[in-house]
Amino acid sequence: HNMGEKKRLKVHILTVSSSRTLENDESGKLIEYFMSLEHETSRSLCPDEQIKILRETLCNIEKDVIIITGGTGPSIRDVTISAVSKIAEKEIKGFGELFRQSSNEEIAYFSNASLFLVGRTQIYCLPGSPGAVKKGVEIIKKFIYHIYHELHKE
Repeated sequence: HNMGEKKRLKVHILTVSSSRTLENDESGKLIEYFMSLEHETSRSLCPDEQIKILRETLCNIEKDVIIITGGTGPSIRDVTISAVSKIAEKEIKGFGELFRQSSNEEIAYFSNASLFLVGRTQIYCLPGSPGAVKKGVEIIKKFIYHIYHELHKE
């Protein structure tokens, strides 16, 4: 696609964790750093509770992109995917497949990294580890404008 000039998108970063704070959240800081080079960013944190994840996501749904880190694994406390899927209009399974395929760690295959669409908002769900976040952001940056274009064309 010829998408013309790349605009600064509005990106919200949400860390899902019951043990981290905004100050010691290395993964959230990494996402914010890499995304703020090209986009307008904001950041928040909430505990691993479906209602709170939904509330925080819906409060930022007017943004172009929401990147959620944490809560995508097999643990009983990992409820990010089940929370976001309640409001998703579509899941783009290829994002999670690409994430797992391009990761250098076999443990990535136990992550439910995903991309959901709600209206014109892209919602990426990434694992909470800094290594996974770096890999995820690398992939997001390759496709963020393409998906933005697809969601905004007539």
